[in-house]
Amino acid sequence: MIIRNGFEQAIAADNPNVRITNILLYIFNALQDDQAFWELFYSLRSQPAVMAVLGDDFRSWTGELLDLLTVNLREAGWAEPEVEALVLFSLIEGTILQYLLDPSSYPLDTIVGRILERYSKGP
Repeated sequence: MIIRNGFEQAIAADNPNVRITNILLYIFNALQDDQAFWELFYSLRSQPAVMAVLGDDFRSWTGELLDLLTVNLREAGWAEPEVEALVLFSLIEGTILQYLLDPSSYPLDTIVGRILERYSKGP
């Protein structure tokens, strides 16, 4: 999967703070680079019939991303990295959804900048 390949490149850095930054930049750059894909992805993901068929794959991908965030947050010294990974994942998901609802006026760059400020330097 292209997304997974991008994460492999994003996590190549030695420093966990740089890896977290790279992961976040990769996600948000992918959102902007292929907005139509993400609109379709989020639309499909909200359909019960689709989730009945692909739900395990979606949940697996989510679990992999949460694990990746948790490992890097732990290495960066965050307290309760499992909880912090859920917080960060919620910020990512919320940002994506809000952007897709109104891409012409949602301040994506500003929001991404704030998320990076919080997570790129460690606790």
